[in-house]
Amino acid sequence: MDELNQNIGLIMLILALVLIVLMAVCLFFQLDLRSKIATQRLKFLGFYSAQLDSRERYAEIVIGNRSLNDLGITELGIKNGKMTFDLTALYRRKAGLKEDARIAIEQRSSLQLRLTVEELSKALIEGKNGKKILKTLKVYAVDVTGALYEGKVKALKSLLEDAIRAEKEGVALPASAPVHPPVSPAELLAEEAPVQDEPAVEQEKSHEYENV
Repeated sequence: MDELNQNIGLIMLILALVLIVLMAVCLFFQLDLRSKIATQRLKFLGFYSAQLDSRERYAEIVIGNRSLNDLGITELGIKNGKMTFDLTALYRRKAGLKEDARIAIEQRSSLQLRLTVEELSKALIEGKNGKKILKTLKVYAVDVTGALYEGKVKALKSLLEDAIRAEKEGVALPASAPVHPPVSPAELLAEEAPVQDEPAVEQEKSHEYENV
């Protein structure tokens, strides 16, 4: 008992340190859980794609919601430099939605939008003498709270560069342009770094993406 009384100060110090560590661990897990539930996290993926039979080029945009709650979208589109091009109405039409329908990405899910080369080319800016200008190309989305998310899509920029080059040469977009196996939308939502899937049967794709 005397020995316990002599070391009571040290014991209290150790207990206090253990308590502080436990509180810090609890706080960490609480903040981590809050960020996963309350924070909207979007990922953007752009495909430079081609039909297997016709070799016709097209672009495909995938926007993935990696958070644990649904995300309402009020606007989505493409940015060419500082110029924005709203694709919200086009997405509703292609998705078979009404003009005033609410767009939402469910938790751990994604939405897709396919664009023809002609549709994507409308994001080009005309400069002097009718020259087509292509700057940094990004996909953007605005949620119901007004938060803006955007990500670069290099594959879509490559498709536009090929289209501009073909137009200058006065020829159709070449069917022999390089294409590569795609990454599936499910891979997009994975917590670990995405890896390549087996190529889809009906199409070939190349991709680039960035996190927001």
